[in-house]
Amino acid sequence: MRLCGSDPEAFGLLYDRYCDRVYRFVYARLRDVPTAEDVTADVFFKALRGINTYRPDAGPFAAWLFRIARNAVIDHVRAQRATVSLDVEFDARDDSAAIEDQVADRADVAAVWRAVDDLPTAQRSAVILRLQHDLPIATIATNMQRSEGAVRVLLHRAMTTLRTRLRDEVGLR
Repeated sequence: MRLCGSDPEAFGLLYDRYCDRVYRFVYARLRDVPTAEDVTADVFFKALRGINTYRPDAGPFAAWLFRIARNAVIDHVRAQRATVSLDVEFDARDDSAAIEDQVADRADVAAVWRAVDDLPTAQRSAVILRLQHDLPIATIATNMQRSEGAVRVLLHRAMTTLRTRLRDEVGLR
């Protein structure tokens, strides 16, 4: 395998052997031919670039390659997911709602973010990363240098506190 990083023909043999299987794996998840082709090409580019990190004693080459493919699919889906700020969503005009309701909704959003600002630092950081940036627990844990379990506890405590404060302050459930 080490030879593959310096010998294009050696890597070409691996490409020939696994390309169709990787493509079928990617296509089965994305269901779009051009996108599947692009992601498959990206998988092999990442594999070539990281071939020196492959460890035969950690598992078969195919498993390593399909882990790259899985992560590439996840990265692609995440990149395509549209994210909208809560503030933008509530600022969007809703002609069907009465102006009084729109003002009340904006006031409720402001109250939520004020309550978030009052949380202890670690809880506030976890909530902002989760709700405002839509990050998964694992990424938040890495970012905060805590275990996933610790992040879940922080989020649970924060949400419990927010629920209590907001129920008292603005009558939210």
